[in-house]
Amino acid sequence: MLHFMEETHTNKKTRTISDLKTKQILDGVKRKLQLTNSQRQAEGDDSVQSNTYTEEEINTVMLEEVPIVKGKRYGFGRLFDEGSTSTAPRHTAKLLEKIQTLMDRDVEKERQLAYLMECNKLMLQQLSQIQPPLYPRGPNETTKTTNDDDDDDDDDETQE
Repeated sequence: MLHFMEETHTNKKTRTISDLKTKQILDGVKRKLQLTNSQRQAEGDDSVQSNTYTEEEINTVMLEEVPIVKGKRYGFGRLFDEGSTSTAPRHTAKLLEKIQTLMDRDVEKERQLAYLMECNKLMLQQLSQIQPPLYPRGPNETTKTTNDDDDDDDDDETQE
């Protein structure tokens, strides 16, 4: 949260924070973190390295220092739930559920598409074997068999 607030409120050209209220909040958080570190060192905690804080520690101090204005945390908008110590966006669970639902739909559509493609292939195979009847040549003529056509050809040859 500290890094997020610093990045979003820092002027990219001058690399300074121009908003006085944001600057005061960030300075207060850094002072509190330094105080916490000093207290640990005074207590003789050898595992504490200088200026080493867990993300949870930093976020806890940020939540204590950043005021809620009009129902949202100053500088964060509605990114975090009111009164929550979680740093995750409040809709994470819903978003993950939506992603899973969309992935499940995608898998089902892929399965359906594969099935339909297989059906299409089978239908094309069957249709290639089906031959339509010959179309009648004249209004009074019926479809002749291939034997009748052969006989007509023979007659034409004998007449010549």
